Amino acid sequence: MGYEAEGTIHLINDTVDKSATFKSREFVIKQTNGEHVNFMKFELIQDRVSLLDAVNVGDTAKVYFDVRGREWQGKYFTNLHAWKIEAQQSDGNPF
Repeated sequence: MGYEAEGTIHLINDTVDKSATFKSREFVIKQTNGEHVNFMKFELIQDRVSLLDAVNVGDTAKVYFDVRGREWQGKYFTNLHAWKIEAQQSDGNPF
C-alpha cells in the first residue's frame, strides 16, 4: 500500500554504503499545519538514492512511500521507504 506526504525538504543526508552491495540515503520533510510542525524522516535505498539529486533543502515536494516494519533481536522498527519524489512549484504543480 502506498502513501504520500507533502512538505518542505528540511534535511538531505549523504548516501551511506552499508555494504558492498547496499546503499541508502535519508531525508526529512517538514510539514506545517497551523501552529503544529511535523518532521518525517524517509529512506531511499539502492538506485533510488539518486532521486534526491533533483531537489534541494527548502524545496516543496510530494513524497510517495511505503511503510515497512521489521523485527530484529526482539526489537521492532518502522521505516518510511520513499520510492518517488516530485518537486512542486509554488502553485503545487509538479515541475
